[in-house]
Amino acid sequence: LSAKTIKNYKASFAAFYTYHNLSSGTYLNDIKIQMFYKWINHMKNNEVRPQSINHYLRDLRTFFNWCNLHDKLQEPIHIKEIEEQEGLPKMYSDEEMEIMLEKPRAGDGFSDWRSWAMISTVYATGLRASTLCALKLEDLNFQREEITIEKQKNKNAGILPLTPALANSLKEYIKRWMKDAEPTDYLFPSITGEQFNTGALNHAIDRYCKARGIDGHGIHSIRHNFSRDMIINGAGEYRLQKYLQHSSIQMSQKYVKLFSQDLKRGAEEFSPLDNAKKKAKRTSQFKKNQ
Repeated sequence: LSAKTIKNYKASFAAFYTYHNLSSGTYLNDIKIQMFYKWINHMKNNEVRPQSINHYLRDLRTFFNWCNLHDKLQEPIHIKEIEEQEGLPKMYSDEEMEIMLEKPRAGDGFSDWRSWAMISTVYATGLRASTLCALKLEDLNFQREEITIEKQKNKNAGILPLTPALANSLKEYIKRWMKDAEPTDYLFPSITGEQFNTGALNHAIDRYCKARGIDGHGIHSIRHNFSRDMIINGAGEYRLQKYLQHSSIQMSQKYVKLFSQDLKRGAEEFSPLDNAKKKAKRTSQFKKNQ
């Protein structure tokens, strides 16, 4: 697993152990399902967000599912997530996205051009921040119009389309700032040429947004904008799953459900019934005027 995933697992287990005053001397079979119920109630009473609670539970569930599978427990422990009140994730408005996608001026520095190119890339592909940081120049194939994704959350390599609009943006960014770079160099490096980390990336995006009068939500919010607009433009859940690199279709289906209200925009324009009635009305009006 990635270093970030392992770090998250350790933090979640530490939170559980700390609450129950457990130690390395605690026997596995001393842990009972009631301890999870008590911990969940404690977090709810302290107004911990349901999303955060479920994050902890998913991390611990990974280990206890393994224990159940291999008969390590006298009493199997099945951890269920709590119900979340679904709401729209943080996103940028269409007007804000338009401002963010406006090409920097010729006199702007590397940081602005890099942020613009990163925003364009995520809005065109839906890439995660960690995958974005790992991209190298050799991962771009302009001739075949492809982006090779080697570093993903689920560790499977993949290929995404390199659309004309994104290709043009990246070509200009590379010509201006990366023309002397080697194919193995990172596409979006730090100022010193090393791999950009996700914390620094979000800080750069936040600074870029504030300079344009926009409250920054981070690069992940652009991924939400990508998901919504892909759905509105007619991409189904399976295509969305391929772009977002979800290991299962359930998360992609969740996005479709969350943004179903947005599908109503322009529904009249695409509805066969509405178009048929409009056509009939025009035909009737034409005959009447003859």
